[in-house]
Amino acid sequence: MLSNYKLEDIGILVDGSIIGNSSSEINQIITDSRSPLCGPNSLFIAIKGLNRDGHDFIKSAYNNGIRNFLIEKDQTNLPPEANYIIVENTLSALQEWAKKHRDKFKIPVIAVTGSNGKTIVKEWLYHFLRAEFNIIRSPKSYNSQLGVPLSLLMINKEHDLAIIEAGVSEPGEMIKLKEIINPTHSLVTNIGTAHLENFISKKELEKEKLILIKDSKSFGPSKIFQKIDSFSEHNQVEFLNVIDFQNNSDGQQINYIWNGNNYHFIIPHLDITAAQNASSCVNLLLHFGFSPVKIAELSLSLPSIALRLQKRKGKKNSLIIDDTYNSDLASIEIALQFLENERGNKKTLVVLSDITQDLSNSTKTYEKIASWISEMKIDLFIGIGETISSYCSLFKNAEFFTTTADFLNSSAKLNIENKAILLKGSRSFKFEKIANIFEEKSHETILSINLKNLCENFNHYKKIISNSTKILCMIKAAGYGAGIVETAKKLSSLAVDYLGVAYTDEGVSLRDNGIQTPILVMNSEQNSFESIIKHNLTPSIYSLKQLDRFICTLIDLNINDFPIHLKFDTGMNRLGFKIEDLEELISVILSQPEVRVEGVFSHLASSDNSNDDDFSNSQFIAFEKITKKLEGAFGYSLIKHMLNTAGIERFKNKQYDMVRLGLGIYGLSKNKSTLPVLSLKTKISQIKKINKGDSIGYGTMHKVYKPTKIGIIPIGYADGFSRAYSNARGSVYVNGKTVPIIGSVCMDMAMIDITNVATKEGDLVEIFGDNRLITQMAEDINTIPYEILTSISERVVRVYLDE
Repeated sequence: MLSNYKLEDIGILVDGSIIGNSSSEINQIITDSRSPLCGPNSLFIAIKGLNRDGHDFIKSAYNNGIRNFLIEKDQTNLPPEANYIIVENTLSALQEWAKKHRDKFKIPVIAVTGSNGKTIVKEWLYHFLRAEFNIIRSPKSYNSQLGVPLSLLMINKEHDLAIIEAGVSEPGEMIKLKEIINPTHSLVTNIGTAHLENFISKKELEKEKLILIKDSKSFGPSKIFQKIDSFSEHNQVEFLNVIDFQNNSDGQQINYIWNGNNYHFIIPHLDITAAQNASSCVNLLLHFGFSPVKIAELSLSLPSIALRLQKRKGKKNSLIIDDTYNSDLASIEIALQFLENERGNKKTLVVLSDITQDLSNSTKTYEKIASWISEMKIDLFIGIGETISSYCSLFKNAEFFTTTADFLNSSAKLNIENKAILLKGSRSFKFEKIANIFEEKSHETILSINLKNLCENFNHYKKIISNSTKILCMIKAAGYGAGIVETAKKLSSLAVDYLGVAYTDEGVSLRDNGIQTPILVMNSEQNSFESIIKHNLTPSIYSLKQLDRFICTLIDLNINDFPIHLKFDTGMNRLGFKIEDLEELISVILSQPEVRVEGVFSHLASSDNSNDDDFSNSQFIAFEKITKKLEGAFGYSLIKHMLNTAGIERFKNKQYDMVRLGLGIYGLSKNKSTLPVLSLKTKISQIKKINKGDSIGYGTMHKVYKPTKIGIIPIGYADGFSRAYSNARGSVYVNGKTVPIIGSVCMDMAMIDITNVATKEGDLVEIFGDNRLITQMAEDINTIPYEILTSISERVVRVYLDE
């Protein structure tokens, strides 16, 4: 949110003249007239770009409710009853405003630049520093001549640190950004060949980027990753002395020397790019006063940051990884690594355009790409473009096309069944057309999963859980609707100790997708025992009969010492041994070398209800009696676990050896400190005016008694939107207002009453999310959020956000 400014204040700062109400208050900047965030206190800045002139959209912004404008001179046909600041150049005026705004704050400002990794380093610095500082950071990848001033204008008096990205694409840009940012600290991640086509040489590109580091405390990339000659022209640049780095069972360990002593830190990412980016962060953090011990602690949970790679479900069980933004060598390497990590058991297909951003030596460039394709054993490579086609002899198992259109004309012959497909191309090749034909067609109802918020929630609970207590995250029922594989990968990257699934097939799916984290199967069925053993899953054993059959399976396979967890019923009266089974259970286990009891657990029946705390305490007493007897009989300690999300929040002295975190990581507990992870949205397909007395939907049972405007939305009970919401029992959120369901919910659609809301076809409709809470949605039909989430069908598109 922008600090409040009056129009007259902005006019003075940018040396502009004002027409209209100079006391109009501004708290938001809009540069896209279509923005749904427009309001009476918004300021539309008409920016002249290469392809579009913002002045052409002033009327559209006005019609969208904006009444304050920053424009250039000599504009005609301006809407009346609006306020204007008139300047020579709107972009320059915005930059001048941002510069003077930034200069009001005497706080550390870290500027991050480089050819790759700016956003990741920015977000990782935030991860390291957020406990010590109130940080403002560039949103997404706001690192341009426009994005940087927009980022700086968000600084307010509550902030005590800013982290700002700075990117350049042509000569002369960095000096402007440096003057605006005025950094106290500057960090260069690396210098590659992105945007090299706009510079005389790589040396000139280096010099342009390094303008940023003058007159500030500066940090360069570790020389083990990249040596940049141009740094020799700058004194007092700090470099982290990284000795080496290698992968181990915990992740990737980076060893370094600091103040004459050897240290290391471990990150949950295995690629060299992650090692370089993390080392850049550590370099700065050491000079910020962070100890190597503190850095090592925080580095273990460095989050994954999604940039421009998008993962989509394709036709015929294919997976599409869409990176149609640029195609320089560094980003191609990152994308190929991402493909390898996501492929699972699928065959691989790479579609690559001409390289437009690495023109220094085409032969070496394509030789390098060919070597990567060969090393990764890509099943089929497709090159599109005249240049890459001229190097066809370098590639095996490959096809080439001169243009994207040529490929599209022959694409029907291509078999994409069960393939992981990477689309990597420069924007000019319009690979989005390829993505469209490969992507499985779906309607406009989307379940968004914010993986960043999931990480935030995980870290929130980690802080209230003892360091000696393990964390098991429950991701059963397709990750409560969020997608079991994607959720598991994210949690594994956070070094979660265990994952919990309901059934064996869920655990097998995780193993097939490369998840190596220990997995506890809560409902282990006899017909899945061999699969449990084959995929190294841990079964939950809840009866003597089940235990006997599992032991028989192990005997047949000649396997000993297989880990199991014992499940006890301490009062919930579901699956589980009873306390009276203890003696026989202990006798069986002591006589059977095939199994080794690793853990023991039970379920609280009413952990979220303080009125039932006496009952919960009786369960704890029973559980502790059971575990004491088991550990005494076996002669070793077991992993004891009983608390779910509500239990973690309410019974902090009963964490035992492990806790089971479920709904809390999705932001669905009663704890107000967690963030929402899931939101379900759709769009208005059609708007209709209904006459008084007409009926709506099946059965002519719902008639309207006044002229009514309805919107038809493409979500129905086949998507998990229950028929119980029919006839105004349910509601949705549209354009700032909550509106009721009207008529019966159909299989594929529902109708909403939008009589009193300004809407148009295509407007967004929130089923649940930030404005329409899923807890309220559950209360409307007397159910619980679990049921709503697990009812969302597979045909609803899942989109994963990680920015």
